[in-house]
Amino acid sequence: MQTYTNEQYNAVFDKLPQEIRDAVASANTTKHLWEIGQKHKLQIDQLGMVQDLALDTMMGIVATKDFVKELQNEIKVSAFDASAIA
Repeated sequence: MQTYTNEQYNAVFDKLPQEIRDAVASANTTKHLWEIGQKHKLQIDQLGMVQDLALDTMMGIVATKDFVKELQNEIKVSAFDASAIA
């Protein structure tokens, strides 16, 4: 997965439609991701990676078709587990 600077993230974020910006910044999104982490017994570092990847996907930085594969690679789980988490 490509890494972005804060300035690059901000530039991408600023170009998003308001609805997507609201979803990315929403406490409900964070809460939902936390619940997914608890359900799948993820470690805190794995949860952070899931959150980063989910937000990158919402922002269009990661293609939705690549989400499960990226998730598998980032948090070091099986393809089956990555699909379940997704």
